[in-house]
Amino acid sequence: MTPRGKSVDEAPAPVTEHKARRQYFKTFESLQFRDYRFLWAGTFAASAGQWLQLVALSWLIFDLTGSAVQLGAVNGIRLVPFLFAGPIGGAAADRYDRRILLVASHLFLAVTGLVFAIDIAVGALEIWHIYVFTLVGGLGFTFGNPIRQSLIPQLVPPSYMMNAIALGSAAFNVSRAIGPAVAGLLIATVGVASNFFIQAGFYVVVVVLLMQIRNFGEQGESSKEGPADSLWGKLAEGIRYATRERPVLLLLALTLVPSLLLIPYTAMVPVFAEEVFDVGPKGLGYLFSSGGTGALVGTLIVASLGNIQWKGWLLVVSALGWGISVTLWALTPWFLVSLAMIFLVGVTQMTYLTTNNTIIMTIVPNEFRGRVMSLWMLDFGLVPIGTVAAGFLAEWIGAPKGIAIMAAVGFVFMAVMFVFFPVLRRIR
Repeated sequence: MTPRGKSVDEAPAPVTEHKARRQYFKTFESLQFRDYRFLWAGTFAASAGQWLQLVALSWLIFDLTGSAVQLGAVNGIRLVPFLFAGPIGGAAADRYDRRILLVASHLFLAVTGLVFAIDIAVGALEIWHIYVFTLVGGLGFTFGNPIRQSLIPQLVPPSYMMNAIALGSAAFNVSRAIGPAVAGLLIATVGVASNFFIQAGFYVVVVVLLMQIRNFGEQGESSKEGPADSLWGKLAEGIRYATRERPVLLLLALTLVPSLLLIPYTAMVPVFAEEVFDVGPKGLGYLFSSGGTGALVGTLIVASLGNIQWKGWLLVVSALGWGISVTLWALTPWFLVSLAMIFLVGVTQMTYLTTNNTIIMTIVPNEFRGRVMSLWMLDFGLVPIGTVAAGFLAEWIGAPKGIAIMAAVGFVFMAVMFVFFPVLRRIR
């Protein structure tokens, strides 16, 4: 095992661009770094497990209850841990051994997935079990996410950051493109319990891959002594840093709007599959997979752009495109057109999120990176508010109108932010 702080591929000094061997196409250039490849593969395996779970849980709760409100509630409660587990994970990432934390969180997820699979297989499942499993699984996933994100800058040179983050998102979206379709087929042919057995297996694979990383990154050190040495002190210090750095604060605020108004559309996809298009679990898988394929394309586009100088305008175009595409998808009455529109939603959504994430990771110093990334993820903890609202709107005026209204409002809010805060457009 290499000492903490050594560079990529066991080099004795911090990684520098001139040591990078450009033997890959530009789109995949970060994969030339050994430790990053293991992190990337682990991200893919973890994401595959997450998508199997997401589709299976959505189908399970809607099949058992037929309630759009309960569907929104289950998808919402999955993200509640972002409000507290994410910040704790971010503070822990800046204080403790990042690899051990990641391994522990994925072992926890493997065990919970296995227990839930057995619960379904033996016929003991009750509705409240779904809520408990969703919340507990969300805790493990949310705790590990900022730790994984804060590890990336330790594994690649600074000029490769945008490419590495985009490829990390691509790993998530490769599984997003494939996983839902596979999940739908498994539900239709083998039964829903199989999704959770396989999910548990994926998390074991993640643990094996993480153990192969030699350089697991420097632990961030607090810029102050005394109270800041505690976990809560570090968290408070990270919040103070984010609030005094205007660009960071604006980027975090800009993530808040889609968390409330755009992302909740995903919770209503089963309603569209069942009540609007009448395509069953296979069609549900196709919808999720089409969005995942679009998201994969979006991340590969960002990865191909490299360290561009007009990140602010990419942020503007992708954010506004996201709002427009969700609105159009919600109002489309034809299944095949819906597949094309949700593909566009995926492209714009991941282009925006990857760009936003990259900018933050680039401008924030290492000692604050874990905590700031946990604050970035904290915005996603507000998604449950949006998903519950989407569920009520779906039952009140119908899912298409409800989602279209939310997306249109989100578009207006983001457009106003870009107009009144020009610093966002000028980010390079």
